[in-house]
Amino acid sequence: PNLYDFSFTLKKHKDRQVLDQQTIASGFRTFETKGDYFYLNGKRYWLRGANHTPHALGINDKALAEKTLDLYHRGNIAVTRSHTIPYSKVWLDAADKMGVGVSYEGIWPWLMIGIGEGSIPDQQLLDVWKDEWLSLLKKYRNHPSLFYWTINNEMNFTHHSDDKARTEKKMGIVSDVVKGMRQIDPTRPICFDSGYNRRSVNDKSDSTFFDRYDDGDIDDGHNYSGWYKGTIFNNFIETPFQKRKTEGRPLISQEWSTGYPNTETGHHTRNYLWQHQNIQTHVGNQGYPFGNPEYSLQNNAFLTSELAEAIRRTHAQLAGMHHFSSLTWFRNVYDAQRVEPYPTYYRMKNSLNPILVSAELFGRHFYAGNRLPVRFCIVNDNVDGETLAPTTLKWEITYSDNRVVSSGAYEMPKVAHYSREWLTPEIVIPTEFKGERLDGKLRIYLVQNGQELARNEYNLLFAKQAWVQSDMKAAMKPILVDLDGKTAPALDHLAVAYASEPNLARALGQKSDLYIISGLATVNALSDEEVALLQDKFKNGGKLLLLNSGDKLLKLFPEYVSGYIPDELETVNIDIPESGVFNDIKLMDLRYFNNDKPGVPLVNSGLVQVLKHAAVESLASGCQHRYARGDDRRAEMLTMKGFPIVSISDQGRLIISEMMTGKSTTDPVMGKLLLNMIEVLSK
Repeated sequence: PNLYDFSFTLKKHKDRQVLDQQTIASGFRTFETKGDYFYLNGKRYWLRGANHTPHALGINDKALAEKTLDLYHRGNIAVTRSHTIPYSKVWLDAADKMGVGVSYEGIWPWLMIGIGEGSIPDQQLLDVWKDEWLSLLKKYRNHPSLFYWTINNEMNFTHHSDDKARTEKKMGIVSDVVKGMRQIDPTRPICFDSGYNRRSVNDKSDSTFFDRYDDGDIDDGHNYSGWYKGTIFNNFIETPFQKRKTEGRPLISQEWSTGYPNTETGHHTRNYLWQHQNIQTHVGNQGYPFGNPEYSLQNNAFLTSELAEAIRRTHAQLAGMHHFSSLTWFRNVYDAQRVEPYPTYYRMKNSLNPILVSAELFGRHFYAGNRLPVRFCIVNDNVDGETLAPTTLKWEITYSDNRVVSSGAYEMPKVAHYSREWLTPEIVIPTEFKGERLDGKLRIYLVQNGQELARNEYNLLFAKQAWVQSDMKAAMKPILVDLDGKTAPALDHLAVAYASEPNLARALGQKSDLYIISGLATVNALSDEEVALLQDKFKNGGKLLLLNSGDKLLKLFPEYVSGYIPDELETVNIDIPESGVFNDIKLMDLRYFNNDKPGVPLVNSGLVQVLKHAAVESLASGCQHRYARGDDRRAEMLTMKGFPIVSISDQGRLIISEMMTGKSTTDPVMGKLLLNMIEVLSK
């Protein structure tokens, strides 16, 4: 909070003639590692970090530095990282002044990232690198905002690409630099390499390996949960990242990333759109330049904030996070006069509050009148190191414009520092609101002695039972073959009248306006007779709804279906929104289906791949969480992308759906989707 001017004068000994004078602005603080954690001024400290900043775009722009770091400080971003190029004095001065801690990353990023002999530069170049880096330590070590040194970025110690001998050679090179750093500045912790963690290196080393090398003080594992692979929801109830931890060393991530909107239009950066295909998983065609960037921005805000809160709720043995990349949380990030935050910044202001009040929610759509399946969590990471005295947790369900529909409050006990307190509330979703569908919010506040300490809000969908009730004529009575037992309860919930038959032969031998076949994926094999029955029914003008058929579709309809990917996803994207299948369903509704249980809120069981055919319409698409990088991009896309809802109109009418029909009883969007598919086929 306080900076001081330290003035130094150099004089001759005899006549006291002044030879030189200098004033250095600095301050008093300690920042250290002890065991598994960081300590700021003797208090255990969680890194509430986000990086990197636009310093590379204005390395000597004082106005930009101060505006950026002031926004960071006011947005609860307590620590950042000088990624790709080191901070200049201008940026470190601004960090000192505005109150933002810095992980100071070195020069020549990705040095030695390659594999084999050619990945290590000539010794003369390594000497230049070392000398230049150590000179920066001498130049900037008096800046109190500089919390720890990070030697470089992703030198590939932990990717298991090099053999032991090559790894040891690289370890020796960097370890020698660490020893020089400790002589110049023994006051700060050292991160050996951004992306390095000892456990991964230790997998291929002997027991005396780290007696020979100084690998710094901090483990840092880069992680792109929900962006390159996997889903953010894996972090809600599990602690997969802690598998990288070595006891006695703080574990952080300086790249905990959820994507990169650009700083002008809000669309995601082109490399990840066209080359790696990451954003298509989340917003489908809306990620392309012709789409609405608001979908990408809102998705980035959702992923980043939910992941930040999940880590703070569950990973008790970590020492903090740097969320990445924070310069993409702003428009016009390079212009101090025009910079303005994107939605992610505002969401993260709540998620990085030192006192966090957070809601653990899995699915995001709920039926009115039911209990809201939520837990609340209070996390105390306040920098004063003190216990949080008792508080009041207030909640509200509101319209999108924040008008309150219902509310309540709970008295919360004290929360020790660097710990958390959980509450499972009893909240019944209101049934009295305007219309049948409410696109609303859950808002929560933490209040103490009349003062608000923290707040948060979550966009949720609430629907009355009337929204998913069938109004089909009684004469329209489909025949159901429910092989997996999931569709009959769904139809009962939707008030759809139907006749049930135990097998295909019995069902298809009767006349009906619509045949619903559910769960062919659970059958070991279809007989030739069963295949012929289904094909003949379709060719003779029959209407079929095939739910969760899996790879049986390849045998049934080889003239339309070319492949099948058995992968469950938590997001599916509508490709033809004008289809009647999506009546009253919005563009981003097919995600995070609720089933009132903790776990990944999955929406589909697989992806169908289709042949180009005039009769085929791919109504919705899905893309695996992947980081596409192959030379043959089309071939790679065929292994990761497909269509969970397909309509085929040829001699008959067929809708194929790999959506999770069974969730119709707990998720109104799935219920509405199933009802729509039946009504479209019944017309």
